[in-house]
Amino acid sequence: MLCESFELTLKEAFRFCDGLKIPSYRYESKIIYPETTQGVNFMLDKMGYFLDKTAFMIKGENLEYLNAVLASKMSFWYLKQICSTLQADGLSMSKIFVEKLPVIETHKIDSTLLKEIESLASEILESKRQKTQELEQRLDSLIYQLYGLNQNEINIIESELQSRERERERERENRGN
Repeated sequence: MLCESFELTLKEAFRFCDGLKIPSYRYESKIIYPETTQGVNFMLDKMGYFLDKTAFMIKGENLEYLNAVLASKMSFWYLKQICSTLQADGLSMSKIFVEKLPVIETHKIDSTLLKEIESLASEILESKRQKTQELEQRLDSLIYQLYGLNQNEINIIESELQSRERERERERENRGN
């Protein structure tokens, strides 16, 4: 998201320069997980989040399937058995422990079962995203109220952000073509 925002800002700043070429990039999804945690917290990132020094990432293919396996109760139980513990409930999720998880390779799985796992995992992620959007909208509303913004001021903020989001969508579509 930061790269897209920067790219849009550059294009706007140099809109008068004919032929200006901004390098394009292709984002690849990844699974993110924290180095230390009290549960199993794997997240499939399709948006391009940046990581800090206390998180790890997994790149590759079949990430929906892999994320579903990693986020399962079975994986949590297994990691609790092999990970270093921190205080009462904390786990040190170093790469060496996560790599030991017995993940069945996709070519060894019945295709119907694999599709069902991936479909359900995607449905869960979408459901969480929808719920998050509702909560974010409610939070924005409370922040607007906190700052005493009137409807006209709110409309200005919302309109500008929607315009930028539409521009980002067009840019993504253009990159895909």
